[in-house]
Amino acid sequence: MTLQELEELAATARLGLTDLEKQMLPEQISRILACVEMLQSVDTTTGVAPTVYPIMQPGLLREDKITPSLSRDAALANGPEVEDNCFRVPRVIEED
Repeated sequence: MTLQELEELAATARLGLTDLEKQMLPEQISRILACVEMLQSVDTTTGVAPTVYPIMQPGLLREDKITPSLSRDAALANGPEVEDNCFRVPRVIEED
């Protein structure tokens, strides 16, 4: 990575770099990119079947079944403040 490329990247990312960082980072980023390029050249997929999940877990989904739910009074009984059969909550949007 050149100094010019680093400065363009820093400007795009809105990063302020010191003079020391501008000296050190091009070499460090170049070494990192070389390692990434080496890793990309390794073939890790030959002979490996594609999978959706790394660990096969059958039956994660269940059938929808209608079950009884709480009555309105039972649900409202859990609220700290109830008004007109609704939960009363603090105002979060102020009016002008």
